[in-house]
Amino acid sequence: MGMSRRKYTREFKEAAVRRLELGASIAEVARACEVNPNVLDRWRRELRQLGGKAS
Repeated sequence: MGMSRRKYTREFKEAAVRRLELGASIAEVARACEVNPNVLDRWRRELRQLGGKAS
């Protein structure tokens, strides 16, 4: 039985990115949110590019 993908709400992603904007490091936020730093960086990029349309 394989692992299933975790799904994160828009609010969770926005909160994580907000922590980055307040000065926290990617590594610190990634550990706290239990996500890969690359995922966190992608969320930040998507929110910047798509704004209100990001999922």
